[in-house]
Amino acid sequence: LKSVAISPFAMAGFLDQGLVNGTIAYFVFGLVMWGCTVTCVAKETKNMSKAESVKLATILVWLAVVCMWLFWAWTYMHQMVPLIAPIHKKIVW
Repeated sequence: LKSVAISPFAMAGFLDQGLVNGTIAYFVFGLVMWGCTVTCVAKETKNMSKAESVKLATILVWLAVVCMWLFWAWTYMHQMVPLIAPIHKKIVW
């Protein structure tokens, strides 16, 4: 097997267009979900004021969006430089 080397110019790293577009999409998704949560879900109860409910909703929505984005970004970046053919070293006993 020939050794497959990827030139450093072929890799875009963190500025890869797919990664940038996905990051923008997750940010827009976070804004939409935050807006829906603040307007439709956050409400005043006997144990929590409206302001506290909005703060809690904000923390939960953005924490969830960041975790989903990290999982997606790691998966995307691992596919940017795939292991095409493993190189097996012969073990001599």
